[in-house]
Amino acid sequence: MKTTTYPLILCVLAGWIMLSCAQKEEPEVVPPQEPDTPAEYCYTFGLASEGNESVKSTFASNYVNWDNGDHVGSYAKTSKNKSTDVVVNGSDVTITIRSSVALSTGDKVYAYAPYRSGNDSKESTAIKLEIPANQSNGSADAMPMVSIPFELTEDVPSYTNTEVGKLQFMNLVSVIKLNIYSADFHGETIQKVTFQPGVACAGEFEYDLTGVSLTPAAISGYKETEVVVTGNETVGADAEHGGVFYIVVAPGTYGGNFIISTNRTDYTYTSSGTRTYERAHIKPLKINLSSTNWTASTVISTPQDLINFLNNTSSSDTKDYVITADLDMTGKTITSASGFNGTLDGRLHTISNLTSSVPLFAANNGTISNLIIDETCAFSAGTNVFGALVAQDNGGAYESIRNRATITYTATANVETDLMIGSLIGKANGATLTSCTNAGAVTIEATGHNHNAVGLGGIVGYAEATTFDACVNRGPVSLNADFGNPKTTLSGWSNGGVNIGGVLGAGQDYSKNNYCTFKDCNNEAAGIITLNHTRIDGLTAENNKNSASNRGVICVGGILGRARGHMKNCKNFAAINVTAITSNRTKSYRQNYVPYVGGIAGLGLWALSFESCRNDGKITVIHDGTWDAFPRERAGVGGICGREDQDYGDRTSGCADVFANYCNVYGDIEVRGNCDIAVGGIFGINGKQIGNQVKSDCNITVETRWAYIGGVVGVFQANPNDFTIKRSSCAATITASRWDNESTYNTYFAVGGLIGRWEEKSTDGNYSILTQRDNVPCAFTGSISTTTEYVGIVVGYVGVSGKTITFGDASPKIKASGTFEKKDVASTVITASNVEGYAVGGNDGSTLITNVEYVAP
Repeated sequence: MKTTTYPLILCVLAGWIMLSCAQKEEPEVVPPQEPDTPAEYCYTFGLASEGNESVKSTFASNYVNWDNGDHVGSYAKTSKNKSTDVVVNGSDVTITIRSSVALSTGDKVYAYAPYRSGNDSKESTAIKLEIPANQSNGSADAMPMVSIPFELTEDVPSYTNTEVGKLQFMNLVSVIKLNIYSADFHGETIQKVTFQPGVACAGEFEYDLTGVSLTPAAISGYKETEVVVTGNETVGADAEHGGVFYIVVAPGTYGGNFIISTNRTDYTYTSSGTRTYERAHIKPLKINLSSTNWTASTVISTPQDLINFLNNTSSSDTKDYVITADLDMTGKTITSASGFNGTLDGRLHTISNLTSSVPLFAANNGTISNLIIDETCAFSAGTNVFGALVAQDNGGAYESIRNRATITYTATANVETDLMIGSLIGKANGATLTSCTNAGAVTIEATGHNHNAVGLGGIVGYAEATTFDACVNRGPVSLNADFGNPKTTLSGWSNGGVNIGGVLGAGQDYSKNNYCTFKDCNNEAAGIITLNHTRIDGLTAENNKNSASNRGVICVGGILGRARGHMKNCKNFAAINVTAITSNRTKSYRQNYVPYVGGIAGLGLWALSFESCRNDGKITVIHDGTWDAFPRERAGVGGICGREDQDYGDRTSGCADVFANYCNVYGDIEVRGNCDIAVGGIFGINGKQIGNQVKSDCNITVETRWAYIGGVVGVFQANPNDFTIKRSSCAATITASRWDNESTYNTYFAVGGLIGRWEEKSTDGNYSILTQRDNVPCAFTGSISTTTEYVGIVVGYVGVSGKTITFGDASPKIKASGTFEKKDVASTVITASNVEGYAVGGNDGSTLITNVEYVAP
């Protein structure tokens, strides 16, 4: 059903009765034409309510009309859920039921309203219905109804415009009718009403249409304990002229609170007892805002109110505050609130023209929502932990916060402390962020200087145990400096790294149970991520030791730089540009300066998982280093993640693991420089995965001194017992060449259509890799172009000896098509005759079984 512009159950008002009687221009009904061989059989049914009238809903003598275009869900015999339009022709209200087979005597037809597409795969015995927790005043879509099953008592024509019978609809819900008035506050605009009974009163529930009778079963299984109804009604001067709101709830007995939000303030009424709400009945409740049992939120309506609030609030303040007007802060100066533990509802009002070196809140563990900081504001970070809204979060909740202001940290000398900079929050500990967005530029500007460890994020700089739900960044995030010292501490943790992300810069990596989770978070195209270090050879010799344990990491990702946790349905559409070069480009820098760059995350060390994520942004990395000393640590670049390593003692179901499943990569990857690096379409280094796809839109281009390049993984050096690659594919164009085309360099290249280099660390056992899942094999259908030697359609080089390694399954085999060229082999089309011979480019002495076959594209 569509949403009307009138109150939900105005069926109780004569006004809606009059509305239902208004004259309408009736549509011309065109009789359906029966096709020669119908794909569906169509039957016309009239609609009736419990009162047997052709109306949508009836409550006592009042009703709601059906409208043309209302949608009903219907089931007929073997046909599953279908959307059916209501047709109103004068007093006739009909729908057309469609069935994949002809109906006959004894067959039954079921229906419900409003239609839900989520039932399309269900049978009529297990459909889902919903009483929404968020309703609009006047929306009949909030009222689920079901029809009594209609049984055919005789055969009917299989394609007819003649009414077969009537479907009798029954309401499943109850309605609270609020009549809101006040002699003192009349004229205020009611914007929403929140009902808080403290027990489940709404939400999704399962219903069996086959069991509907004249006394339908009670609703159960819903879980929402709050209903919010938005609208635009006026507080009346008396009960006769009150503003009317309707709240749809499941039948039950409720007490609790009613919060009336007007354009002035919030009024909270606590029910003195409980009331019973019956199915298909309306319970009226008159509300006088002047009554003594009301409490009002503190109002912030002027710039001075905001200044006073920030000056006077603290961590002991648990009051409720509401902003009731846009706040123009021109010429105003704020002092940060020392703390806050109450609620602040901005009502989507705007703070504008604020220029500040301090955030609104120095600390917060309260709830802040519905606030806009607009593009006329600018924040110059005056401390090393900074966000425009909050510097230090201590478990607060944030919802629908929108920042458009610029946030800039400017260094005038070398920065000798760690930096945690975000648009909204500098440092978060246990925060929950829901539907928060940033469109302002977030910048650390230290050109000509160096800095210590960094957490820089489009939304939050640094976080522990924090949840990000539907958060979006649209602002550029950038760091410019000579170099950074990644071995310094970040938030007290050693080897903090330099971490940059579109949503979060860095998360805590060492202590368990501090996972961050990300769901439905995006970095849009305008959220370009930039790291620009132009003199990385400026680090001291102490920071340049030839030891893998001395590794310092540079982590850059479209959503996240580095953290442990879980990422689901996260997408990056922005370009990611990383420059980490020496002042003399012919000089490389050693292994402690190790970039890990990914379309979604830079580094997944210590359990970070990806589910149904996507990268469309181009990744460009220019890097000198990590190659000329042993043992060396190579850099990693991946379409999803630069590097993913295992830590089995630290996995937590639903919070963290070490996989990427069903992710897609469309964006190009380009890597250049005097370095040693692993580049992969999904992971640069390692990575357990299932069902990932590197699309044909993706071009992987590498020009470096040392490189391992794979369509799916650059280099795989984990235990294959635990790290598997299944059902993953690459259709990209892969191009590789040596840095500056200097063949005299000590260089090493391995290029594979799926894996660049296989060098697993386990010392025993024989393994299978690149296997099928659900009978879908891995596949390479792209092209490889390079003048280097070790090139394979499946694997560039196998760097282990004395083992038996199987690539692919005996059935179904790895699929391959496309083209390749390498040293001494001109561009060649993959065929059935050469696919096995060119499957692996080089081998250290293991016995290889390659189950690969040519399959025409």
